[in-house]
Amino acid sequence: MKKYPLIALLFFYYGLSAGAQEEKTYYRIMSAKPSFAGKCIQDHSNTNGADDYLIEDWNADNKRQEWDLIPADDNDNSLYYIRNRNSRRYIGQVTTLVDNKYYYTASTPALSSSPKWTITEIGDDMVTFSTTDEYGVVRFLNAADLKKSPERIYSAKAAKKTGFAWKIIDAKKDPTTIKSQTGQKTKVSTLNGHIIVAGTDDYTISDLQGRNISPDNGLPKGVYIVTTKDESFKVLIK
Repeated sequence: MKKYPLIALLFFYYGLSAGAQEEKTYYRIMSAKPSFAGKCIQDHSNTNGADDYLIEDWNADNKRQEWDLIPADDNDNSLYYIRNRNSRRYIGQVTTLVDNKYYYTASTPALSSSPKWTITEIGDDMVTFSTTDEYGVVRFLNAADLKKSPERIYSAKAAKKTGFAWKIIDAKKDPTTIKSQTGQKTKVSTLNGHIIVAGTDDYTISDLQGRNISPDNGLPKGVYIVTTKDESFKVLIK
């Protein structure tokens, strides 16, 4: 008995299922440090290099610069796993101590060994990424220049425009076209877990997974994206 018809049927069914799914949104994690302008985190875990992650110039066609932010807690939208689109590996928990500095030099293929990263809005479209390491110490993702002394931060506000500050950009968009909220006609605010948009009725609200959210719903704390015809804003629900 030939099995070709069954294979063809399964392929057709799979095609229908895949077509019905929403398109996944990937992001670039751009450095907000002025000296690293236009640079983002790039995965090198499947190369022969010594480091799994480097800060490289933005390239629209480079899938190693695209990241999937996967919710890590159904009740807390500020916690995410960070997985690379190309390698399918996560920014790992293993740290290496060199010259009294910790480096996230290792990636991991397993979700179970991946840390949960807390995304914290610090203003001006900037965020920090932090996690608790195997020693119980909270550490931040940092774009480091190994030729210089390590940076230190003592508050979220102090992280702005340093190697600890990042911008989360939709991978399909040119980072240079993303505008901040300052000076724009559309104003976005929050009240009691709701996102309020003034200046336009033509907008959508989504989470970092790209899933649309009703503006009428009260939202758990986390980072959300408000998109209008010409602008995109990141909004923090505390």
